[in-house]
Amino acid sequence: MAGLTPPPRKFIKLIIIGIKSSFSIPVVFSRSLHEKNKALLKSCQGYWPVKVRKHGDGLLYFEGGGWKEFVEHHGLENFWS
Repeated sequence: MAGLTPPPRKFIKLIIIGIKSSFSIPVVFSRSLHEKNKALLKSCQGYWPVKVRKHGDGLLYFEGGGWKEFVEHHGLENFWS
């Protein structure tokens, strides 16, 4: 399959609301996760295994197992309530 661009391994996304329970994964990035139900997030503080689920809107989300711990450990929070 020459000429195909591999999916990105990194992405940046502005986090606005609702990050503690789930986080939608950009469509281009999610192509590499379409058959998986787990992902491994890497940060400067280590590696974090998280669950990946497809919702009714067709998007993939990091959620549940591992996601909440990642959010809490990194101090991610909403500033707009």
